[in-house]
Amino acid sequence: MQSLEGSELNIRNIKRKALINLVVKSSDKRSGRYQAKMDGSSIGEKVSEKKREMERKQRNESGKGAEMENRIKGLLRQARAHEIVYLIIFAKEIQKILRKFINPTALQEIEIRQKKWADRGVNTDYLDKIKEMMIPPYAEGKLFKLDFSYLDGEDVLS
Repeated sequence: MQSLEGSELNIRNIKRKALINLVVKSSDKRSGRYQAKMDGSSIGEKVSEKKREMERKQRNESGKGAEMENRIKGLLRQARAHEIVYLIIFAKEIQKILRKFINPTALQEIEIRQKKWADRGVNTDYLDKIKEMMIPPYAEGKLFKLDFSYLDGEDVLS
């Protein structure tokens, strides 16, 4: 067995004591925290605060959604009516991806969604326009291109 120097042993004991102090709480402290949780006024305040935050976020996102849909409709005046619905869905998918991922993952996911809608028959020119409109300028040039040329259309995931 290796012998520890005095300072190393002392540091190890300090860490052990700190860990024990973190784990073991006094019953007074525990009951005090429980009483604070069960106090109706503090719960009500927290719920009210959370509701206000949720409402603010919803108003903000609703405004963004309406603005985005109007921009798409203005951008794609020649698109067929049924295609506009799909293009708006594609734009919403891009919004969701950009909230969830960062480069280059976000750009790869957008490329996958674009391929999906192109395979469903949506005009690729419109998809490109929407992608250009939705992707922030800092992301340009960093897009990882997926190569689907090896697929022959007969491949099926099972």
